[in-house]
Amino acid sequence: MAAGLGIKVSVGGKDVSLWNSLLETVLKLPGARVDRLSFLEREFSRYCNPELVEKIKECGTGKAEVADTVMNKAAARVIAGQTASVTAVSFVSGLPGGLAMLGTIPVDLAQYYYNLVVTAQKLAFIYGWPELEGDEPDSLPSMLTVFIGIMTGTVTADKEIRSLSKLLEDEVARKLSYLALTKAGILLLARRLGGILGAKLFWQGYTGLACKAVPLVGGLVSGGITLTTFLPMANTFKNEMQKAIIR
Repeated sequence: MAAGLGIKVSVGGKDVSLWNSLLETVLKLPGARVDRLSFLEREFSRYCNPELVEKIKECGTGKAEVADTVMNKAAARVIAGQTASVTAVSFVSGLPGGLAMLGTIPVDLAQYYYNLVVTAQKLAFIYGWPELEGDEPDSLPSMLTVFIGIMTGTVTADKEIRSLSKLLEDEVARKLSYLALTKAGILLLARRLGGILGAKLFWQGYTGLACKAVPLVGGLVSGGITLTTFLPMANTFKNEMQKAIIR
């Protein structure tokens, strides 16, 4: 991930980018990178016939003309599941290597952003977006930085998201292209947001040696996060994706 996606501070004698460090750690966790095809098949097999499911996998829900009510139902199901997950207390026990895998990232913080990352990808796929891991390594981290910026209220990215959505409507893209991200201003926005998110993580209590941290929206408690923070953010992002369906 590009060094531009965060601020650098000294933690434990080393210069690190807080946002990079957090996002890179989260993306290494099992299941953090959502497999688009498997997810779409699993989710929409509940609502659609096999022929339509194959079309959804090929070109996305919007271009497959899936009804908005079906997409919204799938989104509500995802949000309910991830909200339950973020309040669970068994996160670390299920990780290969347990705490060692997280390094210096506080466990509660990793769990919180893990669920934000997974939710963002699933909701994007539900509303017609292609594979977010594009033809350059920065594609997924950049998109997730923007998505989480929207979720946390750090930025209103209407212009960039709409611009990218329009670019993707003109072609059946299986994955994001670096050119589209550049044209839509996503890469520039992600670099700016990385610094903002990293600064907030630092000033609101994050250090590499901390056993607890307060996330951007507050409300962290040992062992889990209350519904009052995660659920509104997930719904905020769902509403944004509804406006940016790729058809």
